[in-house]
Amino acid sequence: MTLMRIFVLGLIVWFAIEGTVSAEHELSKVGPIVIANYSEFPHAWKSRNDHPAIEDLYAVHHDENGPYLKAKIGQRPQRIFKKTVWDPFTHPILTWKWRLHAMPTDNEKTVAVYVSLGTDIIGIPKIVKYLWSNTHPEGTELNEGFFRPHEVVVQSKAIPTNEWITEYVDASEDYSRFFNMDPDEKPYGIGFLVSPGVEIDFSVVVALPRE
Repeated sequence: MTLMRIFVLGLIVWFAIEGTVSAEHELSKVGPIVIANYSEFPHAWKSRNDHPAIEDLYAVHHDENGPYLKAKIGQRPQRIFKKTVWDPFTHPILTWKWRLHAMPTDNEKTVAVYVSLGTDIIGIPKIVKYLWSNTHPEGTELNEGFFRPHEVVVQSKAIPTNEWITEYVDASEDYSRFFNMDPDEKPYGIGFLVSPGVEIDFSVVVALPRE
């Protein structure tokens, strides 16, 4: 059994513990695709304006379940992005876990997992951002205008939980609904954006079949 196969099997167990995998999101015979496991961090990840201190703000850690990315952001929000390819038609569901340690409440703060399943005619990524917000309730959808990302609030707990919370999103369906078109055959990539003062962990990100 290869190391990658062992890793994927372990990943399935991790996402299945304590009932975190519902019947709606059971893994099919097609199997999961790991699209971000941080083995190529930081060299495969691009920061906004090529921020030189990316490794001071984001760091890879390991526990009994495998690798995770820890973000501890200073006075300015910091985005990182990775180009990665998978088939959004066979694997439209994205799942990840995140664990909040600190989120200031003095003003609006967010954490975003953002996904680009395609680009516009001039090559600019079309983005859907899945937010952990301290101001908007879960289910809120936001859009600030043309050429701006669409946003969906999937968590709204402002008090740190220090526990992993699992998310499932139908990235392909959301992309089609927001942009009135199908995803590209090869997605552009995924990324994270964390507000100042926020401390949060991200698990590996996995693409799943719908059934």
